[in-house]
Amino acid sequence: MSFTTKKNDLIFIFFFLLILLFKNNLIHFLEPFVTPLLSFYSRNIPFEKAAYTGLNFLLLYSLSIWIIYKFRNKFHDCVKQLLYDFSAPINLSIFRILTFTLAFTFFDFNHLISLVSLPRDSLVPPMGMGFILNFLPPNEKVIWALSILFVPSTILSILGFKTRISTLVSTLSAIYLLGIPNFYGKVNHYNYQIWFMMILTISPCSDAISLDSLLSKTKNTISKNFNYSIPVLAIWFVFGMMYFFPGAWKICYSGIEWFTSENLRYTLIEKYLESGFTPFFQIEIYPMVYKATGLFTILFEIIFIFLIFIPKWRLISILMAASFHIGVYFQMGINFLELLPYFIIFINWGRLFKGSKITITEDKILFRKPIIILLTTIFVFGSLGIVHGWPFSCYPAFATIKTNIHTSVEVTKVMDEREAKLQLENVKKKIGPERLWVLMDSRNKNFKHNLSKLELLIRDLYHIKNEEIRFYLVKKDLTNYPQVKEISREKILFF
Repeated sequence: MSFTTKKNDLIFIFFFLLILLFKNNLIHFLEPFVTPLLSFYSRNIPFEKAAYTGLNFLLLYSLSIWIIYKFRNKFHDCVKQLLYDFSAPINLSIFRILTFTLAFTFFDFNHLISLVSLPRDSLVPPMGMGFILNFLPPNEKVIWALSILFVPSTILSILGFKTRISTLVSTLSAIYLLGIPNFYGKVNHYNYQIWFMMILTISPCSDAISLDSLLSKTKNTISKNFNYSIPVLAIWFVFGMMYFFPGAWKICYSGIEWFTSENLRYTLIEKYLESGFTPFFQIEIYPMVYKATGLFTILFEIIFIFLIFIPKWRLISILMAASFHIGVYFQMGINFLELLPYFIIFINWGRLFKGSKITITEDKILFRKPIIILLTTIFVFGSLGIVHGWPFSCYPAFATIKTNIHTSVEVTKVMDEREAKLQLENVKKKIGPERLWVLMDSRNKNFKHNLSKLELLIRDLYHIKNEEIRFYLVKKDLTNYPQVKEISREKILFF
């Protein structure tokens, strides 16, 4: 190691520790810069908390860049080797077939028709769709028209026929059509489906296992080409960012308290109460287990993006990701298991089928700038923590610290001076339990406005005309869960 390298390392460590030690002083200095961002976020975040989070992100990014720079030669060798290893066209083609096939799992025509029957003011445009929804609000005619485009173009994309056009039509129609369930207050976070379709649209994904290659007049054998491996690594990078930003927000927003406190315990209990889901093995009973789980979660989410590009760590990182999703599903009932089939992109299919001949259909044209723009956009949304966005967003971080006090909303109907609690099962069937939870989230700045929307929906679904509907803000103590003690009940007034 040269003297210059040692000097640069010492300078970086000095400034890193300086910011770390004098973080509180810097917070007051940054007040005029951070305050405008808070209004942009439209969040009720105290200035000190926002500045603290911003500085932590600065430290995390600086540390990440330094590590990459420090081991740049190793990273360069790993990426270069990956570009060679995954440069066969079959990798993209198999992923094309899988991705466009799975697009149909997010397409439920009857559910879309049911959603657009909701009142127009039920629309809550996610960031990125406001202008489009004002210009073209969802309705039955739009759904029919886009379905006529989406279904055949997606089938053609799977078959690999006129792939450049069919993937483009499928992706553009999917952005709106598959996005409709996310336009009513809750983003379901299958954005990755759109991102993968976008990358495949701008890559040569039809040069193997496709009708285009079979019908091609030119029957040349394709040599390995970086135009095949660059999109593959771009998809890996998307996976990395999907995990990295939730982990980054946890540690930058809440610090080590996220996993050293009772936070994860109360997060799990709140999920049990909200969803009615109870796992067969409840880790919230065992402090050492849920605290170790919290630490593993943050470490996994932050380092996955680095480990996946290192050959000897790739299998371990994939197994960690699979374990993470399985654990989240069985402990919280959150189903991201649907993401696991996409892990086939980490398999080098070219090595498995290296003896097969592949025919070329056209000169390889890879639009690298759009891929860079796509990755940059995902990075920006992740850095800003924009969760309510479509087709781009940050994945849910669960970054806030939960306490023993759980706040919920209860709905009652008054008949003959008697109150009866409404279970809202019909509402859940109509808009989904996640969307109902968002409408009843007291932390939302539009909380009362959302409840007024919910009241109209309840009256419509339960045919309530003249009876009074009441909303209560209920606080419960979760300390001795499963014994839950109600500590306050406050009627919510809309004026």
